[in-house]
Amino acid sequence: MNGRLICLCFVLVLAALGSSKADCDTIEWLSSESESLERRILLSDQASQTIELSYFQIRDDNTTGQVLAALVRAASRGIEVRVLVDGHPRSNSLPKALMDYLIEQGIAIRERPVDVRYQLELGRPRMHEKLFIVDGLYLLMGGRNLEEDFFGIGHRLYMDHDVLAVGDVASTARTYFDSRWSECNVGQPMLIGNEAKKSEAKHVHPQWRCMPRDQAKAEIAEWLHECESAPLAACDLRSRLEHEPQEVGCIRFLHDCVGGSKLDPGAISSQIAELISKARCSIDIATPYFAVSYKMRTLITQAADRGVAIRLLTNSLESTDQILVHAAFANERRWLLRNNVRIFEYRGERTLHSKLIRIDDRITIIGSHNLDFLSERKNLEVAIVTDDLDFAHFSKSVYDREVRASTEVERGSLLRYEARESNAAPEEFRKFRRLRMAAPFVQRYL
Repeated sequence: MNGRLICLCFVLVLAALGSSKADCDTIEWLSSESESLERRILLSDQASQTIELSYFQIRDDNTTGQVLAALVRAASRGIEVRVLVDGHPRSNSLPKALMDYLIEQGIAIRERPVDVRYQLELGRPRMHEKLFIVDGLYLLMGGRNLEEDFFGIGHRLYMDHDVLAVGDVASTARTYFDSRWSECNVGQPMLIGNEAKKSEAKHVHPQWRCMPRDQAKAEIAEWLHECESAPLAACDLRSRLEHEPQEVGCIRFLHDCVGGSKLDPGAISSQIAELISKARCSIDIATPYFAVSYKMRTLITQAADRGVAIRLLTNSLESTDQILVHAAFANERRWLLRNNVRIFEYRGERTLHSKLIRIDDRITIIGSHNLDFLSERKNLEVAIVTDDLDFAHFSKSVYDREVRASTEVERGSLLRYEARESNAAPEEFRKFRRLRMAAPFVQRYL
């Protein structure tokens, strides 16, 4: 309880800073799973007007249950609560009975539809955003989905980050959310009929679909009440890096254009590419998936030719959750090393999910955008970019910590390194070798 009170004090300090600033927003790095979940709950409890959530994946586990319980409390106080989720059955994994209950409690839920007429999942455009906006003043965002796997207690543990920004940048994010919410193809999810098979497979509470709806809602109310009083449904995967809220001179919210093209100059991929093209000293990249387009290859090659020191941190075969994407990346290793890009692969059973770019030890980009074809050409993405030396210095400590937990792939020992990839499970290694041959033909869909 004391920890929650301390965090609440931090939030109130941020509010004071945000309301009194002249031209500076404040930002804080949330470096641990428990801190990220706790802030979502506390921000919901102190909301005075609105709460908006936009997520790629959401599920009926205990972590999400604690957030949903806080949203129900907020709605009961008259707070306007809106939840927007990607409409793919494996993304919106909330049972129909749970969504029905939440809507009854005053929480508006909408899906952004996905074309699922075809079985092939490759290249399917998705809403890949992760946004948590309170009162148009607080913006909590990063790479975490609203599932327990991203908070240290799930079946597959994802290593990720969030930031909490306070000020005008949150107002910009809310305006963007309003535009997405009002798109003509966005609508309330279907609350009757059978559950989609892909959604059903991820349900933590499958019994709710077999009950009369009123009985299911009664159990849901009891479950949310239990979530309220339960210990925090998160476990820190690494030690917390303390970071006080700080003012930053320049902070922008990057997003894709509503109603526009992913290739528009104002789209997020174009803006990130422009920032990379201006790098003069260094580029640090952390991405779980690296399968880049010809345009990004050109930008990296040109940066290397300018003498820019480039580091790339991504998953190893052991840690990745997407073997096909890793196979495509493995085919790029020689090209990267020839261009003097230092490659670090995260090791172990946990999966790196960070999306972080640092440029010239001054610019920091964090959000949902991976360095792959889907983020660049298909998916809706969001990010925060700051131009601030102090914040960049802290983001370097975050990046360096993950590098220390990784293995560097070096040009002179590449053959031996690729042989050691057989440290992965034999079945996965055989699959990986087959996919390396297929990857060039499907890379544009990854």
